[in-house]
Amino acid sequence: HYSLSNSFLYTTLEECCQEWFINAWECTVGFATATSSSGGEETLLLRDPFTGVLLSEMPPSEMMESSSSSGASTNGFYPSFDMVTYPEGACLNDGNQPDIYNTHEGYMFESIQACCHDWFIDESGCEKTSFELSSLSDYEPVPSPAGEETDYPTWPAEFDYDDDDYDYDDATALQEESSPMTSQEEESLSFYDSFESGDFSHYWRLTSSPYSADNWEADQSAWAYDGSYAARPGVLSEPGSESNLSISLEDVHSLRHGGYLTFAIHASVQKPVDVLTFSINDNVIRTFEEVTGDEGDWEEVSVLLHAGEHRLTWLYQYFGGMTSNIDQRRVGNSWLDAIKVRPYTGDVTIGDDDDTTLTLTNGMAPFRLVPDEDALFGSKTFIARTRDIDASQGYAEMSWEVYIGPSGGVISFAAFASLYAPRDVCEFSIDGVPQIIIATFSDEWETHQVAIGAGKHELKWKLIKNFAGLNTAIIDDVDVPSDYQGYVKLDGFNLEDNSITHIVIEEDVMIAVDEEVVDVMPTTTVAPTTTTTTTTKDTTTSTTTTATTTTEETTTTTVAPTINFVDCPGDLSPVEGLPGCCVEEPSYLGDGACDPRAPYNTEACAFDLGDCCHETCNLDSAYGCKTKEGGEYGPFGFFCKDPRYGNMDETKCQVENLEWIGDGGCDVSGGYNTPECGYDGGDCCEETCDPEYGFYPCGANQAYVCMDPSVLEKETKSDSPFAFSDGFESGVFDPLRWDVDDGDAEWKVDDSRAAAQGNYYISARTGDITPKFGTAKLKHGIQSLGGGVLSFDIQALIQIPFDDLIIMIDDDIVAEFSSVTDGWESHSLDIPTGPHLVQWVHRKNPSNMLDADLNLFGEPEEGVTMIDNISFRPL
Repeated sequence: HYSLSNSFLYTTLEECCQEWFINAWECTVGFATATSSSGGEETLLLRDPFTGVLLSEMPPSEMMESSSSSGASTNGFYPSFDMVTYPEGACLNDGNQPDIYNTHEGYMFESIQACCHDWFIDESGCEKTSFELSSLSDYEPVPSPAGEETDYPTWPAEFDYDDDDYDYDDATALQEESSPMTSQEEESLSFYDSFESGDFSHYWRLTSSPYSADNWEADQSAWAYDGSYAARPGVLSEPGSESNLSISLEDVHSLRHGGYLTFAIHASVQKPVDVLTFSINDNVIRTFEEVTGDEGDWEEVSVLLHAGEHRLTWLYQYFGGMTSNIDQRRVGNSWLDAIKVRPYTGDVTIGDDDDTTLTLTNGMAPFRLVPDEDALFGSKTFIARTRDIDASQGYAEMSWEVYIGPSGGVISFAAFASLYAPRDVCEFSIDGVPQIIIATFSDEWETHQVAIGAGKHELKWKLIKNFAGLNTAIIDDVDVPSDYQGYVKLDGFNLEDNSITHIVIEEDVMIAVDEEVVDVMPTTTVAPTTTTTTTTKDTTTSTTTTATTTTEETTTTTVAPTINFVDCPGDLSPVEGLPGCCVEEPSYLGDGACDPRAPYNTEACAFDLGDCCHETCNLDSAYGCKTKEGGEYGPFGFFCKDPRYGNMDETKCQVENLEWIGDGGCDVSGGYNTPECGYDGGDCCEETCDPEYGFYPCGANQAYVCMDPSVLEKETKSDSPFAFSDGFESGVFDPLRWDVDDGDAEWKVDDSRAAAQGNYYISARTGDITPKFGTAKLKHGIQSLGGGVLSFDIQALIQIPFDDLIIMIDDDIVAEFSSVTDGWESHSLDIPTGPHLVQWVHRKNPSNMLDADLNLFGEPEEGVTMIDNISFRPL
């Protein structure tokens, strides 16, 4: 008797819940509880379940009659709406059903599972409750008939699994057995769901359009990312249909302060057939328009959440129509799994007895928390000793994984060291990038502070033994102070999160420390790229693509600024999560293609969300930061203004095309190769041009014209301001003095012939140079206030045009050897005042002649240059 005309059928779920349930919101998410009325009785429904009339409009006598029972049949199960007694729902066979149930279809059932399936969202809870109440003690669920087969199987055939044939006790055991997360790991999360129950909890909301379309399901999958189950969209066959899965995180109280959201996804879609989108508060964060990989390949997505309310939605849309160019990997379902929200680490001060916050045992030797009467705070410090590292080279490591809020934070700690490089150093790094190096003795405790950007980071403190990897004999010859002990002590660890330290939450309103009330901060996200204008040196083109990752907002300040949300001019749009950032197209931010000009490449917009610097550009973004010549897009260049990684200033670097800076091609004219433009972003020097990120091959089409004084002055790792002498008797190169690997072959320490003095010398051989034309280079940096004399011994078994040796000071050739020497010969060179780079370059086929031409000169010599007793005497 249900129809649209008698208050039983509705076109939308929201309308139905509004008309029938006191708590309409709980109804829409699939879980409704009774509410205390003014009379003290618990009520759930607004309408009579049998007539559909509003209870407030029914006379008391009719209400009693409607719910009466007289001589009812006891040979069936009926749904109970007593949600106070049975919160998950129940199907009873106690014979107390209302009379109307016996005369109308849809109320009496032959089995518990059929009743629970038709009437209650939480079928498992209903079945368990009903079974406990029924007299069928040996009851087992009976599988429902299998549905029609589709072209998109929901799991491999070997599982042969049906939702209605589900053993919830086995599922609970399976979840406990198969989930890779420990209970301690789960306790560290604000929210976690990998669907291991085989169903959705009451927090989830499932909708579809049209209403009859298939909804999302939690299914067993051989490809599950975490455990044995994952969620998949409904199987849709009607063009224009969609399947929607959403959750409101404000239901989880601890998420009101924000957190670090991650989830794993495998998208088996291809536009224009279908797409899968992820959104927060109706703002699309990611759009998946193509297959994310082979079956079983997953992509993990991460998003920073500000404090406030967050409604997460995964929407699958089916448009229909198959094309001849369909990706063959688009088979089976898309999958969603392992949804996690970690709370931000917040403000943490590591106490005197806290040996659990930091991981102490990652290295070859541990850090230890020990009593220390000289501790900076309290009575204990963390200490690591070089002697505990049982190897010629190694490290002791202490680490801390932190999650920093959207405004960034600051880590501070104190160090006291008895170290002496190159024997040992202490290094502090963030995500593998060194921030602080301690290489000398401490006179007192030294406090260090380092800014941390928003997001997930790994902090590491390392005591490194023999960080340069020197020969043991060299290390033993290093003179150390008499009071050297080889240790580092760390204390006073303090982490401050700018998003938390300077802001408090009171009744869902964010209040800054000056008590100025501001709006609840929105979720920090990156909108997907939809259209991107790309610049080439000839034309300007456009394309449509999709961003593939979320880029984290960073900050370098140690004090959170007052949060003010400004209105953008009419032609610009605000960017959620970046207050003060107003741009024409927010999707251009973080797409892996540098938009070098304002308003994109500004501090307010996180410098195009990292696109304009190598160090911050996201390799998983739409353009991937590394577009190459011959592709459809580019060049974009790298006009890096982030003060941490570059010093570009568009007010000083006034050139026509900022996109040409850092594109791999040296632009000699037009003002590019100047200090103001970073010498064309490094493109004009071989040492600074980056072939990995360059759009054009470095030095190939546009020759180097190096004007960068930092390169020309050759301030290398081997600079020596003092007199030195090296006869190579250690049997190895000193890496702090010599550079031997900048060529097609390396110089080597040798003892196969008689040395000029002692047992060893160094040599370069033509036979080791693989190309037909190539070099072996030996480099040494010299620095002297008054100049000096460089001397060396040489023996050469070479013959032009097959090979020769040239000696260079900076870029000038000052000596050349092109024939066999008469045994060992001594030579000297005058070195001018200042820093200089000296190079011994053994060259194969220096004229780059053809093999046929070389053959005209007969047989070559052995092709080896030998050097010994290199020394420098300052004047």
